[in-house]
Amino acid sequence: MKKKWPSEMLKKRILGAFAVHEPDCGSNAGAITTRAKKDGDVYVVNGSKFFITSAGEADIYLVLVRTDPEKGPQGISTLLIEKDTPGLSFGLPENKMGLTSTSSREMAFSDCRVPLENLVGKEGEGTQIIGKTVIGWGFFGAAAISAGIARSATDIAIKHAKERTIAGHPIAAHQAVQFMITDMMLGTEAMEALLTTCATRADSFPETVILNGFKAKLFASENAVEVTNKAIQVLGGHGYCQEYIVERLFRDARGLMLHFKTSEWLRQDIAKAVTGI
Repeated sequence: MKKKWPSEMLKKRILGAFAVHEPDCGSNAGAITTRAKKDGDVYVVNGSKFFITSAGEADIYLVLVRTDPEKGPQGISTLLIEKDTPGLSFGLPENKMGLTSTSSREMAFSDCRVPLENLVGKEGEGTQIIGKTVIGWGFFGAAAISAGIARSATDIAIKHAKERTIAGHPIAAHQAVQFMITDMMLGTEAMEALLTTCATRADSFPETVILNGFKAKLFASENAVEVTNKAIQVLGGHGYCQEYIVERLFRDARGLMLHFKTSEWLRQDIAKAVTGI
């Protein structure tokens, strides 16, 4: 698998996706019910996933499955499943409020036969593999997108405030607008600084990747909503119109508060990690 797939992905010849979420467990990987049962030289997979980014578009899928129902979280494994595998089907794309440049669909597995050699790692290592290598760094990606959205919104608001004039004066001369721009700038730079700090810590201490990813994502996604909301306010009625980009930035930022894990889940997980309770 290492010889076959990563090189093709790096050459942008194929796209990969990640499938954990299920209708009855959300992002709680330990509660998944999608089953993979051994049958000769294959796993027979049955179940479903939903809200899967790039589902139907990607060529390969890293799928969390339950290989031993009796072992709880220790009975979960990871399979690499190709798009054209018989028994795998996709639902219609979700009509989302924002983040519309990516598809989100349901995946259904009906006696989907996957070769045993497509097992990633060993049986029972699914949550470890996903947690350390995919989920942890995935949260950094979400944080980086949020920070980028905030930076774009801040730059647009500053440019508009300098160019938009009322009664012969740029609106940037008004104290209320100045306060909003200052808050946006500080919020954006704080996001970027925390993201850099958390990523550096995770690089130096790999065992902290999940906690640091959680912190960066929570702070960045929530502040991106605040920054883009202020950008709309600075632009006034223009900011509420679709011909200006800031309304889309707000919608995209709002979606990232739900991405992977909601802010409430992240707060709980961070507190548990810090207190040990």
